[in-house]
Amino acid sequence: MGKTPRQETRSVVCPMELRNDQIDKPTFVQMDPYTESFQELQLTDDEQRGVEASLMLNPIQAPIIEGTGGIRATHFALPTDSRGALHLTVHYAYYPEAGHIILADIWLTEEVDELTQLECARLKQLYEEVQRYLDA
Repeated sequence: MGKTPRQETRSVVCPMELRNDQIDKPTFVQMDPYTESFQELQLTDDEQRGVEASLMLNPIQAPIIEGTGGIRATHFALPTDSRGALHLTVHYAYYPEAGHIILADIWLTEEVDELTQLECARLKQLYEEVQRYLDA
C-alpha cells in the first residue's frame, strides 16, 4: 500500500498594514550567505515570513552600518514552539527605487560581534555590486 500524503497546515499572522493590496510589497532576494545561515539555523518558512513581514513594515528603520555603503542591521525576536524566543540579527539592504530588499546574512544575535573593517568592506562591495546590477 502507498503512503498517504501528509497534509501540513500553517498559519501566519500578517500585520493589518500588509493586508492592503495597495501597498507595494518589495521583492526579497536572499544572498548565498543568508540562505546557508538560514538552513544551518534550521529556521522555518514561518520564521522567514516573520523576518520579511517586519522588514516590509519599515525597511529603513534600522540604521545603515558605517562603512558598508548601505547595509543595515536589524534584530528580531521570533517566537518558536520549542526554543522560546529566537533572537536573530539580519544584515540587509533596501533599494527603494527597485523595490528590492537584499538579505545578506542572518545569525543568532548572541553570536554577533562588532564587524571588522574587512567585513564592512565586503558588505560595501556587495551593496555596490547589487546597486550596479540594478542600475544596468
